[in-house]
Order: sequence, then C-alpha cells, then structure tokens
Amino acid sequence: MELHRIALTELAELLSTRQISARECVAYFIERTERINPALNSFVALDPDSAISKAGIIDDKRALNHNVGSLAGIPFGVKDLEDAEGFVTTRGSVLFANSGKAVQNSHMVRCFVAEGAIPIGKTNTPEFGWKSDTDNPVFGPTRNPYDLTRSPGGSSGGSAAAVASGQVPFATGSDGGGSLRIPASACGISAMKTSLGRIPSVSPVPTGWSDLSVSGPLAKTIRDTALLLDLVVFPDGRDFRSQSRKPEQWHQEISVKRPPAKAAFSPDLGYAPIDPEVSQVVGQAVAKLEEAGVEITFLDSLFAKDPLEEFFTMTHSYYAKMLEPAMSDPRYQMVDPGVRDQVEKGLKNSATKFLRASDLSFYMNQTLYNLFQEVDVLLAPTTAGLPPLVGGKQMIGGREVEDWVKLTYPFNMTRSPAASICAGISLSGLPVGLQIVGPHLGDLQVLSAAQSFEQILGTFRPEMT
Repeated sequence: MELHRIALTELAELLSTRQISARECVAYFIERTERINPALNSFVALDPDSAISKAGIIDDKRALNHNVGSLAGIPFGVKDLEDAEGFVTTRGSVLFANSGKAVQNSHMVRCFVAEGAIPIGKTNTPEFGWKSDTDNPVFGPTRNPYDLTRSPGGSSGGSAAAVASGQVPFATGSDGGGSLRIPASACGISAMKTSLGRIPSVSPVPTGWSDLSVSGPLAKTIRDTALLLDLVVFPDGRDFRSQSRKPEQWHQEISVKRPPAKAAFSPDLGYAPIDPEVSQVVGQAVAKLEEAGVEITFLDSLFAKDPLEEFFTMTHSYYAKMLEPAMSDPRYQMVDPGVRDQVEKGLKNSATKFLRASDLSFYMNQTLYNLFQEVDVLLAPTTAGLPPLVGGKQMIGGREVEDWVKLTYPFNMTRSPAASICAGISLSGLPVGLQIVGPHLGDLQVLSAAQSFEQILGTFRPEMT
C-alpha cells in the first residue's frame, strides 16, 4: 500500500482500525525519507530510532484499547525555527547550530504530539526564515521535488518539499511574509495562513515577528490542513493577540458550508509584474471556477502601491530587536549577509517610521474590508514568478528581478486569512499557486472556498517513487 498517496484522514483511519500498525506506518515513511531526502535536503536532522520506539509504545497502548489520539502513529516534520523535544533548533544559523537539544515542544508540536503524531526530524529553512529561498550556511539548499534544479521557495521550503515528495504526511511551518503559501505554491501542495491570533504564540519571551507571522501546518490538501488546524487553533491567555473561535470543527464545516458565490480576481494586486506562465495558469484556473458557477469580478487595481518598503521597515526592526545582542559574537560575521543587512537597517529605523508602516497596514485592511462587502473571497496568483534555480537569480518573464514573490506579504500586513492551492502546472513543468484571501477572522470562509476550488481544479503530485 502506497501510504504517501492517501489523505491524512484515511491514514488515521487505517491506524485506528489496526489495518496497519504505528510501527509499520513510521517505518514506511522513514524508509521513504532516507531514500528521497539526500536528493532534496528537505530534512536536516532525523531520529528514526526514537520515532520507531514511540510508534511501538502507541501500538502497545492501542492493543490495550487505550486512547492514543486522533493522529496516533502518523509521522511529521518540524520546521527548524521551532522547538521539538530531543532536536537542536538551529534556525539555519551558525549562531545556534551547536546549541543543546530542545527540552520542550513548540505549541504546534505539543498539540500534534498530544494526539499521538510522531516528529521524525527537523526540516530546512533559510537562516532565521528571512527569505523566499530555502538555503542557509549550515545545511545548504533544499531542492524542489518537481525539478531538482529549482528552489522549493521559503521559508518553509524544507517542510513543503518533504510533504510534496511524500516523505511525511504533514509538517509544521510559519508565515511572516508568505512562508507557508510561497513554498506550497512552488511545491504544488496546499497551505493556509490563518488570521493573526488564531494559532496562539506561546513562548516565555516575545516572538520575533509579532504583528506579521503565524504558525501553521503544511499538508497535501486543504481538508488535511483544516484537520490539523482544528488541533492548534484556540485562544490562549499567554498570547494577548489570540482570538476566540466557535466550537465548530473546520475540517467538517468546510464540506457543508456554502461554497463562495462571488469572488474578486486581481491578476497583480495592482502593482506587481507577473510571469507570463504564471498568468496563463492562474487565468485558466479562474476561468474554470467561473465555468463552475463562481461569479468573478475582475479588478483592474487593488492596492495603490507595492507595500514592500513598509513591510521591510517592520521586518528590519524585528530582526534588529532579535539579533542586536548577537552582534558582539565572533560568529555573527558568518550570518547570512542578507540578514545582517536587515539588522543594520533596522537599527536605523525610527519609531515613527515603524508606526507609519503599521498605519499603511491599517489602510490596506480598510481596502479589503470594503471589497469583502461585495464578494466572498479575493483571488490572486500566490507568487509573481516561477521558483528560481537553486543558487540562481530570481526571474520574471525572462528578466532578473529582486523579488519573485511580491503577492503574499500584503496579507501578513493586513492580518488576513489566506490560502494557496495548486492552480495547475506551467509549461515549464512547475506548479503554480492560486491565492485565496478572506476578511480578517474569515478563516472558515477561506478554507471552504479553498476546498471547493481544489476539487474543481484537481490536485497534482511530483513523480517521485
């Protein structure tokens, strides 16, 4: 049985009904990872012995009819920006590469482990998650399972490549400027950035990108994603941004909620140059949705300007706050020059400049609020270009650019829920993502739309045996 090809719900059912054991399940995915990972470099640390041991304990408990959790025996990967007990959290940096092993789990890992899921290793990330290409000085680059010469995007590129290639059924990630949606698009899978505060940020110290970043899982489909979100989305008083939610189960509600009747489509958000191959695939996908009965409003413009400068004002400040104490460490000179440049710029930012950037976020959200009085969701390409070559230049339409993404960070600034599903495959053989955005706290609305659209457009898998 090809376990890597079936849905998370089906895999959980096979385990709960003892058609397969937890040992068999974990061993299957570990064998697959050990065979595939050398070509992809999606995992940077593995502990197969511990995973098999934990699977054995689950089998023993299940034999005694003990409650072992809804994900018992299912292995997963953990992005190397968050803690998983027994693994070093390197953050892709020489500053942390030799740190001690984590003694506790992050919020998401803790929730998944409580349901019996088993972390088998850490997935690669750019240093401190700073860019849309997964490469760092400690572990090197991760490659795209559709084309090993291409990037899987970032910053959750290791997790996305691991899921898309079937090394694990799901993995954890985070999204501060598109870091779930970009690699999901690049690797042909699905992802959801929840509204800020839906998934609590539980940490003994303030988080790095507090007003931009959210954690989240990466899985093959939106239904699998919703199942995982149901386990990690709830209010927590330790995070004063956390949001309450209704007792509904999202993975069940998305199948019964009315699909969106009206959607707006912005091909470029009003400011971004788009690669012709991306435009073609996304345009064809939107036409299919229209044929399926979705009323599409085409937008000539949306935002008055590219908010990249203001976004960087915020991220530069966050990196300066986070890394200024490390500047006296001799190893700091080995940190990625792009990260050090952000720190230097952040140290020069004024509080007024930061607050003005935050004000632009407010006005952008007002634009979206007005739009969502007329339509259910907003559609746009997930990325402006195709995934770049590993170590290569970022390109759009055959021309070198500084930013091949450009379309995701506005919705971190507005705190909006935003999903990415695969719109189709480009002429170059690379997946292209369709981004689906909803109003703040309209997460179920976005999930429902994403599942409906995913069923219309279909799903795609790289040919990795």
